[in-house]
Amino acid sequence: GPIVPDQTNSALPRNLTQAILQMGRWPAFDETLRALQETSPGAAQQLVNVAFARPDTALAANILMFLGALRGGELRTWIGDAPHRVLQRAKPDVLGRIREDFSKLSRVANEPVSGDWRAVPMPFLNGSEVDLIRLFLQRKGGDEDEKNIGSSPGIRFVIELDLSRLGRFQLDGLILKRDKRFDLIVRSEDR
Repeated sequence: GPIVPDQTNSALPRNLTQAILQMGRWPAFDETLRALQETSPGAAQQLVNVAFARPDTALAANILMFLGALRGGELRTWIGDAPHRVLQRAKPDVLGRIREDFSKLSRVANEPVSGDWRAVPMPFLNGSEVDLIRLFLQRKGGDEDEKNIGSSPGIRFVIELDLSRLGRFQLDGLILKRDKRFDLIVRSEDR
């Protein structure tokens, strides 16, 4: 018969994701940034440069880096080597908390159910304010998706943003790793 996932284990990561999205804050990430600002401003700046999505030319690159790190479940890939080393040396308890949270978010993002949308929080630097945006993920194709047999497996993501100058817009992306293809559609309320 079909394997039924252990509800107690799968519920914990989803509860963390829902709590972060409802609060609009990610306490472990905030604590990580504060710890780096106190111990190594250079490493804190590197974290800001690589881990935050920003409304600039690096937006797509930052989103792809976050998705890659989520897919691999590897915190260091996302926050960078220098911030990881500083935390390991100066604040191992903070590193443990952010690593545990990131691992849970990764499990939600990588659940094997194809076709279901999942929301994952992603830090977003909006001017000098740190916001969390919802990154919606959906697996495409692969063995689990009977409707798309023969299609290249990949990930579709949607991000909705509301920026002061550009207004509301949406990024709708599709990443097909095997085909080495990245498609991006940008939708906006205001032409």
